[in-house]
Amino acid sequence: MKRKLLTVALLLCSLLTFAQFSGNGSGTQSDPYQITTAEELNQVRNFLNTAGVYFKLMNSIDLTSFIAQNSPTEGWQPIGTSSNSFQGVFDGNCKNIGGLTINRPNIDYIGLFGFIKNATINRLMITDCNITGNTAIGGLSGRIDYSTTISECGVTGIITGQYAVGGLIGSIDGISSSHSFITNCFFNGSVIGNANGQCSAGGLVGYNRFGGITKCYAAGTVFSSYNVGGILGYFSNTGGTSPGYVSYCVAANTKLWGSNWTGRIIGQYDNNRYVSTTSRANASMEIYFQGSTTPRDNVYDGCNSSNGTDNGIGVETASLFQSSTYTALGWDFTNIWSIDEGESYPYFKWYDDGKPNYFDITISKYGVSTLYLDFPVEIPYNTYEPDLLGVYYAYDIVDNEVKLARLKNYIPAYTGVIVQGNSGTYRFPKTISQESPLQYNNWLSGTTKKTTVTEALGNAQQSGIIMTLGLGSNGYIGFYEFTGTTIPANRAYIVYENPANNAKALNLNLGMDPTCVKGVSEKEKMESWYTIQGTKINGIPSSQGIYINNGKKVIIK
Repeated sequence: MKRKLLTVALLLCSLLTFAQFSGNGSGTQSDPYQITTAEELNQVRNFLNTAGVYFKLMNSIDLTSFIAQNSPTEGWQPIGTSSNSFQGVFDGNCKNIGGLTINRPNIDYIGLFGFIKNATINRLMITDCNITGNTAIGGLSGRIDYSTTISECGVTGIITGQYAVGGLIGSIDGISSSHSFITNCFFNGSVIGNANGQCSAGGLVGYNRFGGITKCYAAGTVFSSYNVGGILGYFSNTGGTSPGYVSYCVAANTKLWGSNWTGRIIGQYDNNRYVSTTSRANASMEIYFQGSTTPRDNVYDGCNSSNGTDNGIGVETASLFQSSTYTALGWDFTNIWSIDEGESYPYFKWYDDGKPNYFDITISKYGVSTLYLDFPVEIPYNTYEPDLLGVYYAYDIVDNEVKLARLKNYIPAYTGVIVQGNSGTYRFPKTISQESPLQYNNWLSGTTKKTTVTEALGNAQQSGIIMTLGLGSNGYIGFYEFTGTTIPANRAYIVYENPANNAKALNLNLGMDPTCVKGVSEKEKMESWYTIQGTKINGIPSSQGIYINNGKKVIIK
């Protein structure tokens, strides 16, 4: 009897341990555990050594407060150890984790995840992290084993360790018959390795055994002693039926420090048969002896090693900020990557600095508002009734009247629009559409942040005025001269240069077909009615024409 009770108790304990997740979801592929807080992220560790458990990050998370309350000295406790590894599927869902700090200089396998095996992690950003550990140290994970897949993950920050130190992953350890994959990932920041021994430090990965790395880049600096690479520190690839590779990568690093075996792509490898010639490197990258402030005359130091170092094909610094450099290597700039030509390294198309992947606009009781965003959004006609929602841009101004054209599917980035609908809040989801659907020039400008009138006017300060949407003293909805000092964020406005007849007001012509034709019911006699120009009518319409009732255009016969 005691044995049965003990068995039941152990079973219940096991179930309770496995069920320690306070959020929504059941952990299956179709219903993953939904992570919304730092506490729920911390609970991922309750499912270690368990394959087939699914997690999904539902919003960006800042770990600063959680760490300050729970472990202010050592910082975040990595998820997974060598004996209890993470083996599930973690969907970052295009979200960001910020405030990640770890100070465990004597502990191995350090990162957001410590040790993962046969796992999948994708679409995750980790920004401005500061991580210190001993062996196998990385921003995303200290070590990945066997058949693990990491895709569309990025890290920025400072990574410090003694051995196997990488911006994204500290150590990859595969087996002879299979290996892990890292694809479409990047690191931008500083990697600092042991300055005395054979550290193996890389901008992306410190040590790699049989792993496949493709279409990734690293930027920033790497400081260590032995085995220093812009992408990978040490590549162990001897033997095995499934060797690893480093291909179609770009080392955009500005500086490397290393005493021996230092290369722009790979510091050292034990089998050059699988070193790729497809990768590129910053031709202006400076290579220093460890501790020196003067760049070397030679770009690398093989230190008489039979396997030397890998420097890749040099490209000019300016080319690192051009999409053509990456598309030539097969990078996907339609669905995955984006770039600010001439200004930035590649970044994920889906990533918006931790902001939500949608925008909520609230329409007032007057049934109209303006919108201006720095990313394209879908017009949610499938979510809301089309006759309750309309989105327009201003294609002309004639006789002090704004002429509007209706958009059908989405709003391009940096495009001012007017949104018409019933009072309430409407969600516009982010999209990756790039081609502009506008047929004509748009008179509407806008701002994504609070902007002064002087900034908004720009070159038109002497001859122009700023006009914003509003309700005039005459009772009409239209564009009127803005008399304030600061324009709110995400609002559209008109910069009206040389106003015709010194006009300080512009009428608004919605130009949309009526949505229904009917008479007036008894109920509607008690409701508010407006003219097509937005003037409220006392009572009901007294003559035939087009009016607005309950947010809809109505023809009264």
